[in-house]
Amino acid sequence: AKLWQLYWLDPVESLPAAGQLAVMVGLTGFWQWVGVAFTGIGSDMWNGLARRDSKLFWKTVTRSVALGFMLRPVGEFHALWQAQLCMRWKRWLVRRLLTEYAANPRALYALSVLGEGGVDNPDERLARDVGEFVERSTSLSMRALGAAIGVAVHGRVLYRISPNLAKALALYALFGTSFSGALTAKLSDVAARSASAEGDYRFALSRLRDNAEAVALAKGGPVEASAVMKRHKVAQGWEWRQRLWRSAASYAVGAYSHLTGILPLAVTAPDFFDGKVELGAVQQATASFAATRSDLSFAFDNLAELSAFSTTVERVSEFYSAAVSAQRNAPSDGESGVWFQTMADPVCAADPWLAVDGLTLMAPGSGEDDSAEVGDALLEQLSVELLPGDSLLVCGASGAGKTSLVRALAGLWPAFAGRGTVRVGQGARFLPQRPYCMRGTLRALLLYPSPPDGVGAPDVVAMQAALDEVNLGHLPGRVGGFETEQPWDELCSLGEQQRLALAALALAGPSYAVLDESTSALDENNTKIAYRLIRNTCMGYVSVGHRPSLARFHTHRLTLDGAAGNGSWRLERIGTRRARDLSLSPLPSMSQQQDEAEETASAAADAPVEAEASPAEAPTPEEASPEAASAPAAGRTSANEFLLEPLT
Repeated sequence: AKLWQLYWLDPVESLPAAGQLAVMVGLTGFWQWVGVAFTGIGSDMWNGLARRDSKLFWKTVTRSVALGFMLRPVGEFHALWQAQLCMRWKRWLVRRLLTEYAANPRALYALSVLGEGGVDNPDERLARDVGEFVERSTSLSMRALGAAIGVAVHGRVLYRISPNLAKALALYALFGTSFSGALTAKLSDVAARSASAEGDYRFALSRLRDNAEAVALAKGGPVEASAVMKRHKVAQGWEWRQRLWRSAASYAVGAYSHLTGILPLAVTAPDFFDGKVELGAVQQATASFAATRSDLSFAFDNLAELSAFSTTVERVSEFYSAAVSAQRNAPSDGESGVWFQTMADPVCAADPWLAVDGLTLMAPGSGEDDSAEVGDALLEQLSVELLPGDSLLVCGASGAGKTSLVRALAGLWPAFAGRGTVRVGQGARFLPQRPYCMRGTLRALLLYPSPPDGVGAPDVVAMQAALDEVNLGHLPGRVGGFETEQPWDELCSLGEQQRLALAALALAGPSYAVLDESTSALDENNTKIAYRLIRNTCMGYVSVGHRPSLARFHTHRLTLDGAAGNGSWRLERIGTRRARDLSLSPLPSMSQQQDEAEETASAAADAPVEAEASPAEAPTPEEASPEAASAPAAGRTSANEFLLEPLT
């Protein structure tokens, strides 16, 4: 019921939708009245034939033909009106589901990557199932309404002609409806499994297409083809089961319907032979019986469609419920879990922009019950604060939990797979290792996710300056300017994609950034340029990386050892925090930064440039505070209490 309430109780859509629905209800009732009128015309036609009354016969034929031609436009209008309502409803529902799914990072990640809620193939549910849900909801509801009206009008005619036939019809329809219930449930279950298997098969093909280059280089085509064929075989198996059950249902419906033409004749024939009714009355009783039987046996006659509709409703409902529940950034009251919150950006140097308190991350999905904390600990009781000017390097072996920590900082980590609190400044921007390169213009790519034509959007000069900063100043000329659409993920190498993401970061000017190996494809020189840009743009940042040379761009290093299964970690100071005056916000524009860089370059001849802090300049473990040793630490351990020099 929730899916219908979303649209029909919406404060904006409900009124116009109710108006359209009222017209459809009126037209449905009108068509039932027309059906009764045609049974009366048919009765007169058969009476004319039985009496050899040519005048009556041709009169009724003329009325039937004229009425049919006059009513045909009304029927087409009814169909178009219903289609318009379906399109309006479908557009609204797709927008609502996309808002719940794609517009919320937590839901998008949980459903597409983690598969929370048992939702398979979210794209298929949006592209196909939503449309089928709306179309079948409208069609079946209008036909059910028509059936209810038809029972009233045709049943009245039938009872007037033969009360015995009306009673026989009631028993006949009761049997059919009862039998259809069990058959519909089985058909629905088989259809759901078939749809899921078909979706898995299409997903395997899509995955092969998206990774075609990697598969070709690894010569893994035969293996992938075999895997795809296995999914195809499973899909065909469920398709065959579905066909068998549909065939059984079709046989049952056909046998059930076959008696419709025989039963009314068998019941009314004695009255006709006794002269109690005319031939026209027998024909009208037969037609009314068929119409009323069809109305009463609506569920039985539409077994296949109802089972498919039930499957569609279940799939769309699952998708909506999973998207809504996945948006929880914190566990329910009384539950332990990972609490995620955004907080206002700091207004003074003593306010943290990132605060982690007692964070424990468990490997999700390691057991049968995804609602419980199962699996090894990736991180155990991490507590740390970062103030403006702080920068943290997260390192560790593969599988240690570095990317998991980034997901927790972004609010994407499943609430059930851990515990603790994560608070991040609302101005933080996250950069993955492989940036998302939308298909569009270079302008749209650099300004994503902001609209390229929005108020206050950077101009061409600013975008060119940002590209120059990351050694991509030649790119606009190479692709035909900022307004040329290109498949950037295919056109640019991973290193170029990462530099484009950094240029977009500079244009957006976030206060803080979290980077998950966002410079992994860059050489040493471009890496140095990238971190200079990040430090000039952001007041603080967190980086994930493996290279030892990254240490000189950070003030702290967090080493994870989650691969051992005990969630251990070590936090240490490796540099000195740069003082940033928060009162200078907003940050300097790209042109101002470029002017400052030119002034610095012009002064280089008279004074030596201060060298970047190198790993060799970092304090040794003996020089570092003993409190910076391995963890877990008890209570909140602010890195700034013992690792950083105070702001001046």
